Amino acid sequence: MLRRSGLTELKRSGYGLDTEADYLLDSSSPKPGNREKIRDMIISDIGVNSLGINSRFEEGKLMFTFPIAVFTGRKD
Repeated sequence: MLRRSGLTELKRSGYGLDTEADYLLDSSSPKPGNREKIRDMIISDIGVNSLGINSRFEEGKLMFTFPIAVFTGRKD
């Protein structure tokens, strides 16, 4: 998509943002019943990392790393 837009010197970088799952779920208003399903899915991924979010407990809090991708390019 970036190439088709005419951008050159394309670069991709990224970083992870550590997030408390319960805080994010409390502020996102999932449909009734989905909050626990999502939380269970994150817990089930601890030690597996099939979601690619490094799910874990830290100091009793369910944490994960929210992947952030940054794309840049130059428009001549």
